[in-house]
Amino acid sequence: MGLRAERSYRSMPRLLQSCGDESLPMLSIIVPARNEAANLPHLLPSLQKLQYPGRYEVIVVDDNSTDRTADIAATYGARVIRLDGLPPDWLGKPHACHHGALAAQGEWLLFTDADTIHTSAGPAQAVAYAVQNRLDGLSLFPRQECRNWVDQLPLMAAFAGLFAGLGRRSSLLNGQYILLRREVYRDSGGFAAVRNEPLEDLALGNRLSRLGYRVPMMRGEEVAAVRMYANASQMWHG
Repeated sequence: MGLRAERSYRSMPRLLQSCGDESLPMLSIIVPARNEAANLPHLLPSLQKLQYPGRYEVIVVDDNSTDRTADIAATYGARVIRLDGLPPDWLGKPHACHHGALAAQGEWLLFTDADTIHTSAGPAQAVAYAVQNRLDGLSLFPRQECRNWVDQLPLMAAFAGLFAGLGRRSSLLNGQYILLRREVYRDSGGFAAVRNEPLEDLALGNRLSRLGYRVPMMRGEEVAAVRMYANASQMWHG
C-alpha cells in the first residue's frame, strides 16, 4: 500500500511555472496559528521577501494562543486577527481560516500553515499557473523535511491519504497549501461549510469537487517546504 501511495504521489503534476513579469491579482496569504511562536520567525521572513508582481497581504489568525504568537506576527508586519474562544459547533482550524478569509482583501486566497517556508517566487508561480490555466484554485504538497522518524510519520500518513484518494485526485486538498479564487471560496461556503470536520482540507476538497470546481492537487517541492513537528511531544499534541 505504501509503495502504491508513493507512486500515486510521484505521478502528480509538479508546479514548475514561471510567473514572468505580468501583474497578478491581489493575493491574501492566510495563516491560522495556535501557539506558533516557534514557527512564525521562520515562515514570516519568507513571506516578507516575496517577488510577487502585484499587491499581497499576510494575515495571521491567532487562534486562542497562550504564547507570543500574536506579538511575533505583528513584529514581522503581518495583519493580526485575535480570536477569543470557539463557538460550540466549530473546530479550531476551520474557525481560524474562516475569519482570515472574512478579513482578506485579495482576489485570491492562500491558506498556508505556520510551519511552512515559501520560496520568494512561490506564491506568484502558483497564482500565475492558476490564472493562465483558468483554474478555480490549486493545492500543493510542499517538500516535507524529514530529519528523523518522528518527521516521517505525518508524511507516511499523507501518502496513505493520497492512496485512499487514488482515482479521485481532483478532490484532494492539502491544508498546508490551498489557493482559491475568492469568489469560489465564497460561493462554495468555504470553511464554514466544513466547520466541524476534523479533516477540514479533505472535506473542503470533496465539496469543491462535488460543486464542479477545478482545484487540482500538485507537487510543490520547489515552491514551499514544511517541517511539521520538532519532536514526538509536538506530534502528539498536534
